[in-house]
Amino acid sequence: MGQKLEERLRAAWQQIIPDITIGLEDSAFDLGANSLQVLMLVAASSEVLRIDIDLDAFFTNPTMAFLLEQHGKNTANKAKPEEVAQEIPLLPAQRWLLSSGSNLNQWWTGLLLTAHRAFDTVLLRDAVEACAQRHVALRCTFSPDDRAARVAATPHPGVFTTLDLRNCPLEHRQRVLEWFTLRENNSVDLENGPLFSLACIHWNDAEVRLFLRVHHLISDGYSNGVVLREIIDNYRNLAAGSKVRAKLPTSVGEIAGHRRQFADTFILPNSFTRALDSYHFVELPKDFRPSPVSNRAIYNSALVHTLSVQQADQLEHLAKEADASIIDVFMWALARTLCKWTADNHVRIVNIDAGRRSAGIGSLDSSDTVGWLSVLSLLVFEVNSQLSLIQQVQLVHRQRCNAPLAGAWFDDYRERSDWTYNIAPQEMVIFNFQGNVDQLLQLDRLKLKIASEKIRKAPATDTERQSCFYIDVRRETAGMKIAWHFSRALHLDRTIETLMKDFLDHLAGASSGIGMRRLITEPK
Repeated sequence: MGQKLEERLRAAWQQIIPDITIGLEDSAFDLGANSLQVLMLVAASSEVLRIDIDLDAFFTNPTMAFLLEQHGKNTANKAKPEEVAQEIPLLPAQRWLLSSGSNLNQWWTGLLLTAHRAFDTVLLRDAVEACAQRHVALRCTFSPDDRAARVAATPHPGVFTTLDLRNCPLEHRQRVLEWFTLRENNSVDLENGPLFSLACIHWNDAEVRLFLRVHHLISDGYSNGVVLREIIDNYRNLAAGSKVRAKLPTSVGEIAGHRRQFADTFILPNSFTRALDSYHFVELPKDFRPSPVSNRAIYNSALVHTLSVQQADQLEHLAKEADASIIDVFMWALARTLCKWTADNHVRIVNIDAGRRSAGIGSLDSSDTVGWLSVLSLLVFEVNSQLSLIQQVQLVHRQRCNAPLAGAWFDDYRERSDWTYNIAPQEMVIFNFQGNVDQLLQLDRLKLKIASEKIRKAPATDTERQSCFYIDVRRETAGMKIAWHFSRALHLDRTIETLMKDFLDHLAGASSGIGMRRLITEPK
């Protein structure tokens, strides 16, 4: 382990100081590193070693040997002999991803928040560790043979780190921060972990940046919101002298075993079956032929479905009878339809995503989702259907859930004045229009100009991130394609949702139908 750790640390240094041999006792300054590169070395070393690095101490002794010595002191008493990792079966989506040959460095989910307050880092560490201790998924690593997940008895020592940039020049601070967050999202150690961590970055005396990083093997976007909310609540409880949340009664191992029973089919209460089938909530187009990938799995798409007012009322009635949410009942109906379709067409479902009610790989509030949704929120299933605009808006209004026009999972933080969304992944929403192309483009130019001006004035964006927004218009054979590119920060005051609704209302008369696909990309 020691030799491997040294090699990883040296590799991290060589990315910053390339084309040079680096010895354990070599000073970073003697190797030619400037002050900005030294700050990057601190950030990179903190990520590799998962320890807090004192900046002043490192400037005094800027060597790999010093850092490895600090790592040894920090971890000497962390592990106890009885703390043996327990193996649990892989969930279906985990098994698929590990065997897919995909670059697992691309499957990180990250969130950078700005907190306009000071933190007690001891309490914050306790809050993060308590969250990891409560949720087994956050303590998972994966064996080299990819046959099982391993759960540590206690959180990884590196689930919480700090980086102090208060004494750095402002221009260096921003560059180091962006470099650090991008680097964090481009390295993964499945065997040793951690696959979940929070970095507390001291920006100045009145401002702290918190960088939450979770790998998609153990969590999904909605669950990341659960994690963040729980860490904040834990911190507030600890600061007030109260207890943190108790451990969940259901383990990931139990969830994995339970969900594997439902990997190929969905078992529904008998009282639902006849009603779901008779109402025909979900009907796939007869010409529906999604593009399969390896193992005939359907990859990276999103379901857009429309309900009539009558169907919405029927869903609401069934939900009340079953003491369930409307989206639960709809997903039951969808699951039955998709399972029948996949059986008829010999296609395997990899995932179904139910928006805010999605059952993620490490579904943290698992009691709400265990049993009825067997495959997990790792990939998204697509039905590219033609939708009526009015019905689509009706669905958003009736369900009050994450439909395509309102897809931000961090809505809960909109009203919290002490938190602001900072650097976020960029989103792209694509609208496919069929109709009179010339008429569509004529309406489009005016509307896009108005939208651009509104975005520039949006209070949720800072000046450095306004350039994330642009709209790309392309002619298609039977219409046109409009792609909106924007930072998720614009969801904070519903700027994007409002503009999209106005935009679609404006174009509704010229469009014979609309299909939508939502893709997520990391910031460049």
